[in-house]
Amino acid sequence: MNKLTIYLANLTHINNNRVATETIPLNIGYLAAYAIKEFGGQIVIKLFNLMSELDRAIKKQQPHILGASNYAWNSNLSYYCISHYKKKYKGLLAIMGGPNYPYILGEQKKFFEKRPLLDFYVQHEGEVSFNHFIRTYLKHDLDLEAIKTEEIYGCHYMSGGELINGKAVDRLQQLDDIPSPYLEGLLDGFIVNGLTPLLQSNRGCPYSCAFCCESIQYYNKISHFSPDRVISEIEYIAPRTKSGSVHIADSNFGMYSRDCEISNAFKSIREKYSWPKFISVATGKSKEERVAKSVELLGSSLPFSLSLQSTNPQVLKNIKRRNLSLKDLNSIQQRVKSKGGYSLAELIIPLPGETYESHLNAIKCLMEIDVGYIDPYTTMLLPGTPLGEDHCFDCYDMVIKYRIIPRDFGCYHGNKVIEVEKVCVGTKDMSFSEYCTLRGLHYIIYCYYNKGIFKELFCYLKSLGVSAFDFCIALWKQISDALKTVKYMFDAFMRNTQSELWDTESEIYDYYAVDANFEKLVHQEVGCNLIQKYNGTFFVHFNDCLDYAVNIARCILKKKSIKFEDSALDAIYFYILNSRGKLLENTTQSTILKLPFDIHAWRLDDFSAPLSKYKQNAILKFYRTKVQEQTFANYMEIYGRTEDGIGKILTRIDPSILYREITYMYGLDIINEQQKHEK
Repeated sequence: MNKLTIYLANLTHINNNRVATETIPLNIGYLAAYAIKEFGGQIVIKLFNLMSELDRAIKKQQPHILGASNYAWNSNLSYYCISHYKKKYKGLLAIMGGPNYPYILGEQKKFFEKRPLLDFYVQHEGEVSFNHFIRTYLKHDLDLEAIKTEEIYGCHYMSGGELINGKAVDRLQQLDDIPSPYLEGLLDGFIVNGLTPLLQSNRGCPYSCAFCCESIQYYNKISHFSPDRVISEIEYIAPRTKSGSVHIADSNFGMYSRDCEISNAFKSIREKYSWPKFISVATGKSKEERVAKSVELLGSSLPFSLSLQSTNPQVLKNIKRRNLSLKDLNSIQQRVKSKGGYSLAELIIPLPGETYESHLNAIKCLMEIDVGYIDPYTTMLLPGTPLGEDHCFDCYDMVIKYRIIPRDFGCYHGNKVIEVEKVCVGTKDMSFSEYCTLRGLHYIIYCYYNKGIFKELFCYLKSLGVSAFDFCIALWKQISDALKTVKYMFDAFMRNTQSELWDTESEIYDYYAVDANFEKLVHQEVGCNLIQKYNGTFFVHFNDCLDYAVNIARCILKKKSIKFEDSALDAIYFYILNSRGKLLENTTQSTILKLPFDIHAWRLDDFSAPLSKYKQNAILKFYRTKVQEQTFANYMEIYGRTEDGIGKILTRIDPSILYREITYMYGLDIINEQQKHEK
């Protein structure tokens, strides 16, 4: 018999020549590596993340098995892929796997009924189950009907109108039993194409958060890859990748003593290759000392991720969530800050039990401990999670809506495919109107507070007794006083916050089945991550947005009868404007600025003394380096120059790496610089 040919696809949508999911498909790499280890020359496996590449491959050679990953962002695309090729090629066996599969038996059956051309589903951890499947398929000489006469561990399928539920396989305890797909060269093509490397040092999560796919008991125990294995992967990727970032898929990085070893490896690699510039990861929710050490090693490259979701005790109880105390979080935060790092906190609304007031209080608490980045999410009701099951909806009087998953749509073989997610936008504790109102505040926080874009202004106000929270509230509630461009931008965000929501999935599919409406998606008029898109808009209109912030600051100080110097606010304004206001301009043109306060020295001293102590003339040169130019160009190539693309870039990097460099100018230097500009 010929070799068993297997095509595994973790597909991403692509539109405007840009992929929606830019990470390397590590999951199918693991499946391939583990299968090759057992079956060797009996099989041929090829990996794909683009439909176009899969098209070309199938035209050359039809596989025996087509496997597709099932995640929220590609579920419809994966099944479209399966149904398209099943109709076109006789004898093709189709299998899916991934976390967004119902865990309730009745819902599993409905999953198959909606996907009549799907042959098998691999549930839970896939490597062992998939090998069971291959072994059974080979035993029955590739006879589809024959393999459906026996139970296949970890695999589900329909037979005679009934769901056959194969016994779940035990999870792998020694993850190093899976050969590294990186070190085996299975992922080289994806690295070369510039996708963001995805790494995993452990699997599982000890927590049972109701909104998460890892909440079920099956995933509660932790298994590890060896540090040596992970470090070898880092060393392999570093000289080959074109991406500036890396994503670690662990649920709680930093909680384990071995994670410091991995962080040290990243530090050494960065010194050699200037990579990675940014590490995206969810840090641990306990073992604060260990977490802090891992974060400290990498400074701003690795943010301390406070996956809080809420600070309301009743909410945490409702969703079976355990958090570090705010006292412990503050302790880690101050340590991280002292080492040049920053922290990130996630909040989710409206979770069961969360109120308008308690959510505001959570934001206030996080700002009081100086968390650098607050990321509020809408509650997503994912398949395969307890919170995503129907019984929760009535229990908490959830207001259910549907929306397009940002950027996850495309047209394939003339067929429109769109990914839709179910979200909760109201409960008995928080009305839909309150939810929408709070999204406006989230937008203000995202643009003005996060990542310290306006750090100097916030620090000056703090020194005069005005808190970051009060300033953000004022920016939010006085938006009607803003310049026309700023007000229009905010109003557009608020309108789209509601207009992106639909009552049913079918309404979305029907509306975008019309070509003219689908073109709105293609041209990014709709279907984007709204906060990211309008964060990009914010930087397009940065000057006006800065004007608004400084004007509101003046109003607050005057209203509170707080003494301040107008010239200090002016100096802060021009410093921010010239270092960050030209963030999107790819130019080496420098600017020389004379300020009555040495804002730069104040910043370098970490704002440790009152600004009044820095009241002295400072002549500063603002410029962008060639390295910054190239970094900017690389990111623009990946994400594009659209407002949505710019917004996405700013979530993937620390924007400070794009700030203009600043040096002091003295006597002859000033004259030479002026002559250069005259020429």
